Amino acid sequence: MKNGIHECWFCGSDKTYVDSHATRLRGTEQNYISQVRCRSCCARGPKVNFTVTVEPGYPDLDRTDPESAVSKADRQAIERWNKTTITNTEKR
Repeated sequence: MKNGIHECWFCGSDKTYVDSHATRLRGTEQNYISQVRCRSCCARGPKVNFTVTVEPGYPDLDRTDPESAVSKADRQAIERWNKTTITNTEKR
């Protein structure tokens, strides 16, 4: 387990990471998606959608602040990934 993220439940790789990216800007609100991905087999975990208000400095996108919107969404994406399990016989 790296950075609190379990290995990939499809291929068993430990090359998993959290990806967050912008999806849409509406006025002063920016929509984002966070999800865990596997670099080896390209598996993707459940999506976590979140919205931030666009302000100078984008304080909600500061990953060093544990209370920022992106940090909370990343933690939720990791929790959802870690809850998803399949047995070895189900692996492809």
